[in-house]
Order: sequence, then structure tokens, then C-alpha cells
Amino acid sequence: MKIASGFSRTRRLIIASPLIGLVSSLAFGQQSSASTWLIEGRRIGVDNCPIGCPCLFGEAPMNEICQNLTIYHVDRGHYRGVDLGNTKFAIAGEFARASRNDKASHTFNSYYLDANAAPAQIAAHRAILSGAAFASRGKPVEMKEVPIEVGNLDGYGIVGQTCRGAVGKIGAVEVTVLASPNSADPAKPLTIANPANHPFARLVFLGRSSNSYYKSAGKDFRFHDTAGESMDFRFEGG
Repeated sequence: MKIASGFSRTRRLIIASPLIGLVSSLAFGQQSSASTWLIEGRRIGVDNCPIGCPCLFGEAPMNEICQNLTIYHVDRGHYRGVDLGNTKFAIAGEFARASRNDKASHTFNSYYLDANAAPAQIAAHRAILSGAAFASRGKPVEMKEVPIEVGNLDGYGIVGQTCRGAVGKIGAVEVTVLASPNSADPAKPLTIANPANHPFARLVFLGRSSNSYYKSAGKDFRFHDTAGESMDFRFEGG
């Protein structure tokens, strides 16, 4: 298992609590009455950085370009009257950052809509991903409808548990939550509060990737014993 250099510094910023996932999910509060749409839930993702990914601290990727695949599970949401609870979408991407003071430069993005969802839900996710909330990523290379599956969400944030998902036949994600090295309690997960460059997230459970990949749109990413994250999210628009 590879761990990013400088991880001792990183560890000083890490907190751990068995209840923190619940606290985080409640911390977003109630939706704004002015919101035309809102989606919030949990995401699992993998990338090609060593475990303890420096990107979460606003630093440059360890491999110069961060390759990643993330599956988003919407626990609660709506779009212009369409209920989006228990729906899913996925994003594959690449970005670079020259230094911690620079913004991420997205060089590749592709979006995937769950073909198992109702047509109105698929259309809603398409509109959200095409809108201002995701505009900083640039124009996606492709936006496809494929079956998206997520497994063992009950293990989200639990040490030793593996959450997994599949994006049709083009991608797979497996993330196993790691224990905090700062705690004598082996059940306390390794976590980061308020990760850099993720204003939509409050908490990250750090993990290890396994048997994960993405192959589409001319890209071929492989992830095993690299960084994996379980992260909450919330996006909304007026």
C-alpha cells in the first residue's frame, strides 16, 4: 500500500469519529426554498495518487495529472419537481495543478447517466451536469446513458468495509475505508474535514482502491492500491 510522501503532515489534519458520517450528512441542513434543484448524498471515487491524496489539500497531484472515476449516489434531491432520491451518475476525469496556489486545469471529463433511472430523472441529471454547477470542468468528451450500480453503501465510512460500483462495462470502483493511525480504536476511520477545492463536501473517508478501472472515450485508467475516497456532496441551483 503506497502512502503519499508528507503524509505525517497530512495526518495532523485528520479527524476520526464513528459518528462523524452521520453528523456530516445532517450538517448541510435543509434545502433552500429558492432552490430550483438540489442533489445531496454520498460518492465513492478512485484516483491514481498514492493513499493520502495531496489533491484533497489543494496540492499538485503526485503523478502530475490526476486520473479519476467517481460514482455519485443521490440520497435526496429534486429538479423542477422531479424526485431524484436514490438516483446515480458518474464522472470520469483528468486534471492538472502546477502548485497548491493554482486552480485545477481539467483536461478531460466524461459524464454518465444511469440508464436504470426514469426518463424524467435522466433528463434532470443531464440538465444539472450541463449547467453552471459543473461548468468549471469544461465540456465533457461524452455524456452517455449506461446502467450504474452501487453496492454495500451500508459500509460507507466503516473501517474495513468496501463500497463498490459499476458504470456499465466501461468502469468499476472499489474503495475500502482505512483506520485512523492516530487512534487506538481500530474502528475509527481515517478522515479529512472540509477538503480543499471541494466546497460541495464536508467530510472525506480515506480509503484504498482495488480492482478499479475506466476505459472509454479514448482513455484507459487502472486503479489498484491507489487513493480511494468516500465523500459526501451537495449541489444546488436557483
